[in-house]
Amino acid sequence: MKQEYFRDCYKILNLRGRKFITDEMVLNSYNNLKEQLTVLKRKSKTEEELKLLQEIEILINDAYRMLQTEEKRKKYDDFLVEVEKIKEKKTEPKMTLEEYEQKKKEHEQIQKRMQERVRNFMKETQSKRLNEDGIKFTPIYKGEINRTPKKDREEDEAR
Repeated sequence: MKQEYFRDCYKILNLRGRKFITDEMVLNSYNNLKEQLTVLKRKSKTEEELKLLQEIEILINDAYRMLQTEEKRKKYDDFLVEVEKIKEKKTEPKMTLEEYEQKKKEHEQIQKRMQERVRNFMKETQSKRLNEDGIKFTPIYKGEINRTPKKDREEDEAR
């Protein structure tokens, strides 16, 4: 049995007229359904039928717990009102899948351009700063070994 997002407890317990339901009405409906389930369980022959009846029993038990007292019914009714509001607010999507894909590509292109600008800026500022200090520098990101001041001094002394 597929689990749905929302199940109406009043429908599960066969109750109508939500405003006038009492604790006794909920209990009577629950007991009647449990009796019917017991009879069906005795008559069931396959494991699939038993599993289905167990799932139905869980639904009935959950519905009874939700509507057991006046206070719980009030909270559940408030919840139903919120669910209806959500259903009414559902609108068409703001953009189609094609529009989304196009926006995504544009965003990726902008991101690549920004990364390239940052790389260029970093190269320029590093070369300016390092030239002022007089240190030789080979960037790591080009796959070359980074020069250290010690190696530079050794090479200068060797010349």
